Amino acid sequence: MNQPLQKNKMCEYRRYRIFGITWLGYPGFYLTRSSFSVAKIALGKHPDIRMSSEQMGLIDVLYLTAYAIGQFVWSMLRNKVGTRIIVLFGLL
Repeated sequence: MNQPLQKNKMCEYRRYRIFGITWLGYPGFYLTRSSFSVAKIALGKHPDIRMSSEQMGLIDVLYLTAYAIGQFVWSMLRNKVGTRIIVLFGLL
């Protein structure tokens, strides 16, 4: 008849570990995604940084544009490749 499934301790450990890494990794990346926007104010006042505010603004715009394009592309691919692959490449 039907035998109850036995829990594999190593599999369960890895499952919790991956879950924890995912939930710690994503907020870490999410909270630091706009750090350059905040830091460029202080960088503009530093005498050793020879970048104009326009150059730092361009870096910020290029980064946020790449971020938006990535969000758009990955959202379209979600149904084809699955959520696990999306999260894996997002953390990479």
